[in-house]
Amino acid sequence: MKKPVALPELDHPTLDAESIRHSLYNRLIYTIGKDPINATDRDWFYAAAAVVRERMIERWMETMRSYYIDDRKRVYYLSLEFLMGRTMTNSMLNICAEKEFHDALVALTEMGLKPQNLSEVEPDAALGNGGLGRLAACFLDSMATLGVPGYGYGIRYEYGMFHQRIENGQQIEHPDNWLRYGNPWEFPRPEVLYQVKFHGRVVDYADEHGRKRYHWVDSDDVMAMAYDYPIPGFDTGTVNNMRLWAAKATRDFDLTYFNEGEYIRAVEDKINPRTCPRFFTPTTPLRWGESFGSSSSISLFVPRCRICFADLPNQTLPWTTCQTKSLSSSTTRIRQLP
Repeated sequence: MKKPVALPELDHPTLDAESIRHSLYNRLIYTIGKDPINATDRDWFYAAAAVVRERMIERWMETMRSYYIDDRKRVYYLSLEFLMGRTMTNSMLNICAEKEFHDALVALTEMGLKPQNLSEVEPDAALGNGGLGRLAACFLDSMATLGVPGYGYGIRYEYGMFHQRIENGQQIEHPDNWLRYGNPWEFPRPEVLYQVKFHGRVVDYADEHGRKRYHWVDSDDVMAMAYDYPIPGFDTGTVNNMRLWAAKATRDFDLTYFNEGEYIRAVEDKINPRTCPRFFTPTTPLRWGESFGSSSSISLFVPRCRICFADLPNQTLPWTTCQTKSLSSSTTRIRQLP
């Protein structure tokens, strides 16, 4: 991590109702780009989400910076699912500004804002089951509240479990497209990208020094891209981080097939469910999820650990003294990595 330098003074948004009201109006105009005259409930929700988020970001960065400066031992919690619930109301509560936000929202009712509608606009993404997924979310909340340097790592499913409706007397499931309108709480990190391999085979060969090496070939590849989410603790300045990995195709489409008119084959890698699944369902392959989430997360952990022991040979990595502690959770077992 780079050494902090003197930076220009920030705005430091405060938590009083008047400051929040002013920020809400500004975010609607300058961030959402909507006039209050024709702003919808969804527009006001995204403006409110931006206001809540900007009051967490500074704490978030200060928390992350302090962990590195103080060389704190970090906990990495890996889970196939995180059932976080609706973020806006939870974040308002945790930064102890629920009343102030309510007063600010009520003050803007003359502009057409309906405070009672905002909480229903945010989707309650079904990215986990009621047991393990909610337990994982509670662990993250608890670590932030207790000031524990804890990070959550999981998978950013494009579709949640499913929506259930009764149609003609039958229970019918529909896809939970929770990202249809975007997600105001996530920070895409396109520069944090790792390749994850599936299937294929391993071949061995001798390098220029005669040492035996191994190479993984004929694999199905998928890219893991990071998305970060701030996790505020209750009534504390600590804001930890949750990082979810999104599965991306290694390429959008094959131009050769496209030019030949084979359009389906041109995008086969992008739509192949074996290499780029997008749904969280009870039938999501557990082995795939564990491999994808663990591989991409460990690809991030190992370089961080090597920074602490840069003077040691590549073959020697003292996990027992490295400043990390990882917990891996799935629906069937929990592992602890040194």
